[in-house]
Amino acid sequence: MKFLDSFEALRRWVRVLFLSRLLPLFLATHLFATENSPARPEENYVIVNWQVQDGLPSARINDIVQTRDGYLWLATLDGLARFDGVRFERFSETDTPGLLNGMVTCLLEDRAGRLWYGTQSGEIGWRDGTGFHALRGAGGRLLDRVNRLIEARDGTLWASSSQKLLPITNGVPGEIIVRPQQHSIWDICAADAGGVWVLVDGGNLYHLEVGSDKMALVIPGQPGQWRNLIQSESGGIWVREGQCLRRWLDAGWVENRGVVDLQVTENIALRELASGKLIVGTYGQGLWLLDENGTRRKLDHTSGLSHDQVLSLCEDSEKNLWVGTVHGLNRISRRVVTMVTPADNWLNRAVATLAPAADGGFWVGTEGAGLYRISFDGQVLSHQSDDLWLQDYIRCVLEDSQKRIWTGLFGGNLRVRNKANLRGTILPDSAEGYVNALFQDSQKRVWVGTTKGALLFPDAGLQPSQRFFSNEDIRCFAEAKDGAVWLGAESGGLFEFKDGAMRAQPASAPVKLNNIHALHFDSQATLWIGTGGNGLAYLKNNLLGTLTDRQGLPDTKISDIQSDRRGNLWIGAASSLFRIDRKQLDEFTAGKINSVNCLQLGAGDGLGTREIPGGFQPIACQTADGRLWYVTSVGLVAVDPNSIRPNDQTPPLVIEFIKADDKMIPVSGVAADGDSKKTSLRLPAGVRQLEIHYTALSFSGPSQVRFRHRLEGFEKNWTEAADQRVATFTHLPPGQYTFEVTACNNHGLWNESGVRLKFQVLPFFWQTIWFKGLIGLAIIGVVWIAYRIRRARLLALEQLRQQIARDLHDEVGANLGSISLLTEVMELKPQPGDLSQIRMTANQTVDTLRDLVWIINPAHEHFSDLRQRLEQIAALMLASHQYEFSVDDRSNNVKLPLELRRNLPPLFKEILHNIQKHAQARQVKIKLSCAAGIFTIEVADDGGGFDTARKRPGNGLKNFQFRAAEMGGQLAVESRPGEGTRVTFSATITKSRDWLKPFN
Repeated sequence: MKFLDSFEALRRWVRVLFLSRLLPLFLATHLFATENSPARPEENYVIVNWQVQDGLPSARINDIVQTRDGYLWLATLDGLARFDGVRFERFSETDTPGLLNGMVTCLLEDRAGRLWYGTQSGEIGWRDGTGFHALRGAGGRLLDRVNRLIEARDGTLWASSSQKLLPITNGVPGEIIVRPQQHSIWDICAADAGGVWVLVDGGNLYHLEVGSDKMALVIPGQPGQWRNLIQSESGGIWVREGQCLRRWLDAGWVENRGVVDLQVTENIALRELASGKLIVGTYGQGLWLLDENGTRRKLDHTSGLSHDQVLSLCEDSEKNLWVGTVHGLNRISRRVVTMVTPADNWLNRAVATLAPAADGGFWVGTEGAGLYRISFDGQVLSHQSDDLWLQDYIRCVLEDSQKRIWTGLFGGNLRVRNKANLRGTILPDSAEGYVNALFQDSQKRVWVGTTKGALLFPDAGLQPSQRFFSNEDIRCFAEAKDGAVWLGAESGGLFEFKDGAMRAQPASAPVKLNNIHALHFDSQATLWIGTGGNGLAYLKNNLLGTLTDRQGLPDTKISDIQSDRRGNLWIGAASSLFRIDRKQLDEFTAGKINSVNCLQLGAGDGLGTREIPGGFQPIACQTADGRLWYVTSVGLVAVDPNSIRPNDQTPPLVIEFIKADDKMIPVSGVAADGDSKKTSLRLPAGVRQLEIHYTALSFSGPSQVRFRHRLEGFEKNWTEAADQRVATFTHLPPGQYTFEVTACNNHGLWNESGVRLKFQVLPFFWQTIWFKGLIGLAIIGVVWIAYRIRRARLLALEQLRQQIARDLHDEVGANLGSISLLTEVMELKPQPGDLSQIRMTANQTVDTLRDLVWIINPAHEHFSDLRQRLEQIAALMLASHQYEFSVDDRSNNVKLPLELRRNLPPLFKEILHNIQKHAQARQVKIKLSCAAGIFTIEVADDGGGFDTARKRPGNGLKNFQFRAAEMGGQLAVESRPGEGTRVTFSATITKSRDWLKPFN
């Protein structure tokens, strides 16, 4: 039997070796699995660092300053860097006008908000809202290497090198003060009462009075012992004396922080935090943290510091400590999350599930390394690895009230173990499908959720008493105060088991659920439902509601839900671990607020990964000390809700620049307090793509900062931008816009005022108001002209109709009346000439009707048509005369106005009629032309003529003049007795004559 037991043990160890495939790791596990590894003091802090590959211009950080706008500025040997927590912006001498030298050694922000810098070669300059500027003296370079920049109480800036002090007043350099007694200047700082403290290599501490160039010896010291000094937040100055740090106030020493293991000859970086802690950065031993109570802690490269040679220190507005070394930038913050990992690192396998152990610690199931029992600090209390394939892959684990350990295996089996038999027993035919969840209710019954339903095991029983469903993938359980057990399914089904019956809840929900991965009842009896993509749902007072990323959730793939002792809700999600305040939960479910603010944990809090894998239960729990424990992709994490100090600093917001079609447009002077700029940026017309780049200056969790923005004049609602720091708009129409952006920090605190930027997209000239106004006036004018033309044409048509009616009445009607009268006379008393008279009258009537038809026909509007008509008239009326009809053929296609076409034939007939009746002419000459826009007809005969000056009876000439006036032309009659007669009619013909007539 002993042999079999030994053989079985050997097989188990071989199995572990086979799975790990790493003999050295096996040896480390064997030697140190039972060794306790208590947390070291430095593990209370989280160190995150950045290197050149992260965007730093140089890994050597000589100085760090946080300016009042919120940015961190870094002095390096390859220029300046501005850091917003996510991105570095580099300023070098090659691409930054005004920056004379990129080897920057020290920085200072003065009271006016200007950033001053000193360089290794002695240049001094500053940066303001207009750019970089160089401080120039009469002799060129002012100092040697600039070691320190400070601002005295009176506003004077002081720059120090190893041999000189330079005062700077209102940007103007003063008279250089040479080192006292030929001693090198090691350090300077401002004095509380005014003036400057000066520490020299002789060990003496001098005071330089305001307005004086003489230094008074105040504290004599030992050569080589005093190396550094800084101004104390509590008053006075801190002086480093050898290995001691002491505070001098007024006229004596008032505080001593004890002895620190420092090299006497080396300089150090010294900083006093707002909390009173003194930070000492050494040149090879890392960082010392000295509390007021005498506690000393050390952080070095073994703690995560990028290098042990520290050059610079800075505390930001959120109480993070920034450390610059010769090999990168470091942020040190207080740890909130504790990572728990055994010495064997789970045999390099992923952790899948955990459950509290009755005798302390946890049971932890892994994907391939078996089952662990570990203590709270990561000590391995036991480790069980099976020798059957897939039995080391544990999906879920539970210790029941009888101290039996239930495990759901990846192979689909359900195993129950106990202390006497850690290998356990696989329950035959108990589990159908893969086991997803294990849960024990208040009646000590064990619930098993599988991919093919749910099983209920009675207390102390190993055979299921009930089976539920056959096609539901059950993922989670929760128990209400009334003892009802609720089940959540991957399909979105939500079920309640109460009084021995299972029913679906709610029967008719207005909210559709799916992928339910977590259930939790809070202290208010509200059931919270975590889904695998649709955020949180909640069932309260039989009403179902939802809470998604639109209402403030940083992640909608929920893995687990827990409540801390204050009733706050802790949510583990696929890419986030966050908390929702109890008060906000109540207000949201009551409909008083529309969104919630979430406190997020990240790398700055000590969280090695933000992924809380979901789909199985249990993956989280709460221990008796109030800590919350979670399974992550890299191991276990513990969160102490009571240790979280809220980040009450709203993130300052800055709009950095605008990019219009890849053209950078700088933005300066935008206030971060929400005030609008008085001046508006003007963007060129036709911008196709507009990018607005902004940032929020929160350094505690920069990757967890969330933004929302809105463009007034283009959109009404806010856009949830998550962690994106650029807003993109395409094809904005011309107009005035105001861009607004707000942000919240990692603890969900929003900068409600945000920041605004006004800008204008200029229009093309055809998009301007004046151009549109002109177009509008033009359209109105065209419509008016069209109306007048149409009205004039209608009037002309009406006049034509009236004229035709008169002609028909006067001539045709009269002629027909004459014919009727003659026929009556012939019936009573026929005369020999009556038929001839009737024939002549009928011919006249036909001729008149022919003229009317010709005038009405719109096809007869050209000069050639009128010519043809006049030739017909001439041929008819001058049949007994010799006549000559000449025409200018170039005018055939000229269109003639209606008045001319209507009045010219009758006028032509009357002229020819007079020639027939009175002229006794033998020959007639007719000339017709329409050249250069002038219509002319000339009729000349060789008849007897007449005296034009003598008045003649009749209305012939008057009728001529009347018809000429209607045609808008002029009529000239030339005649002398015995010399014949010449009648000339002329009229100007233009294309616009018809439509211009209404406006004449």
